[in-house]
Amino acid sequence: MKRKLKIAIDLSMVDNRSAGIGQYASSITESLLRNDKKNTFTIFTNNIDNLKTFKEFVGESKNFEIREIKGRGVLWILKVSKLLKSENYDFLLSPSNFLFGILFPNTLQWVHDLAPVKYPKFFKKSSSLMYKLLLDLLLLKGKYIATISETIKEELIKYRPSSRSKLINIGIGIHTWILKDSTSKEKEKVINKFNLPKNFFLIVSTLEPRKNHINTIKGFRAYLDTFENKGEYKLVITGKRGWFYNEIFETVKELKLENDIIFTDYVENLEINALYELCSGVVLLSLYEGFGLSLIEGLIKNKNLLVSDIPIFREVLTLQKKGVVFVNENDRVEISNGFNKLTTMGDLSVSYDYSPYSWDATYTRISSILNSL
Repeated sequence: MKRKLKIAIDLSMVDNRSAGIGQYASSITESLLRNDKKNTFTIFTNNIDNLKTFKEFVGESKNFEIREIKGRGVLWILKVSKLLKSENYDFLLSPSNFLFGILFPNTLQWVHDLAPVKYPKFFKKSSSLMYKLLLDLLLLKGKYIATISETIKEELIKYRPSSRSKLINIGIGIHTWILKDSTSKEKEKVINKFNLPKNFFLIVSTLEPRKNHINTIKGFRAYLDTFENKGEYKLVITGKRGWFYNEIFETVKELKLENDIIFTDYVENLEINALYELCSGVVLLSLYEGFGLSLIEGLIKNKNLLVSDIPIFREVLTLQKKGVVFVNENDRVEISNGFNKLTTMGDLSVSYDYSPYSWDATYTRISSILNSL
């Protein structure tokens, strides 16, 4: 790093109920603030109240400031981009908004997945069209483009071969809260709050079509109808409502599963931690993902996994030889049999090696870009 850099970070996607990209952006930023004491950082948001949890998260770090710029959507991005140029910022980290990577030259722009391109039916038509347009412009004009997995990096290369030289797999890290053991009091609180049974399977994901809740629920119905331990196990689905989720609740009602499936909605990290420790297995039968962090979190808690047989999960679980049941995510019979297998496997006895997933490693990869400026 030849000189002190003035670096901006877009955290407009972070709020006090963040999951997915919001949590990823917070963790990436925390890692930068903790490790990089030379450069200066400005965090941009359109609502400073959304960063209350983040400010607690970074603790006593002093090498950054938070700037609130009022506005929303495209107009907000245009306003901030203009400010970055007028105030001579050297670099921008943009974990979400593609337009930054198009408008501001020195941007590390993340592309978490190609879901709106590969599965446009899961999104509003206008949203998928806009996503594709901005992605095409980004791959043409963007300078540094980050992914969180090799699978998505390869998908982007296949989609636009000319983008290869711009792509870097920054990776992903494990959130520190998942490494802590829940207290008996925390577990008891979660059990009482959600009226949890002794045995349950756990899904941690936003309620949206590509997460494949419908087929999962139908497979669970088949499991209850087929196997002798019917009624011993319930299905707990944790995650906030995303979009096109009404059919999920309609399916539960249609299949008369109201007493067998528990929806917790969004829960805090400590509660998710307790749910992992209490569950009988972790389930994620997504049709498509950019990564699937709940799989790693489940393994850290020594839980067996029931997962869809898709390329990203093969990448994430490539070193995991035990405790994983791969099934065809569209085959209810396979899903039913997969649920049954979880009941017979027992908890994993060997500690999972999560060392490849480190926020410090993501910092090192970002730092290599900064050192090249």
